[in-house]
Amino acid sequence: MTEHCRCCGTQKNGMAHVCEGCWGPIRQMDSSFTKISDENKQLKQWIADLQSNMYINCVYCGHRYGPGTYVPASEDEAHATIADILKEHIKQCSQHPMFALRVENIELNRLIRLYQLELKKQDSHENY
Repeated sequence: MTEHCRCCGTQKNGMAHVCEGCWGPIRQMDSSFTKISDENKQLKQWIADLQSNMYINCVYCGHRYGPGTYVPASEDEAHATIADILKEHIKQCSQHPMFALRVENIELNRLIRLYQLELKKQDSHENY
C-alpha cells in the first residue's frame, strides 16, 4: 500500500514529501516556537538574576538593575539602594499599575485646581 500526502494527495513512494500546504503550518509553528524559545531564555535569565541576588527586575516590563547598571547623578543618589532606584523606575514604567494611578492622580489634581479657580471666579462675581 502506498502512502499519499494528506494535504495534496501526492504519492510518497517511500520518500519524504511535504507539499506547500503542509509547510505553511510547519513554518508558523517554527516561528511561534522560536519566539517562545527566545522569551523562555529571557525568563530563565531573569530567574537566574533574581536568584543570584545580583539584579533586581521590574516585574512589569523586565527592566533590569544591578551592579554597574546605574551611575548616580548626585551624592544623595550615590547612597541610594537598588530598591530606591527601582522605586524611581516604577514612577516612569508605563507597564506598572502605579504609573496609571500616578497619571490619573495628576489629572484629577489638575481638574480640582480648575474647579477651585472656577469657584473663586463665581464667588468674586457674586460679591460685586
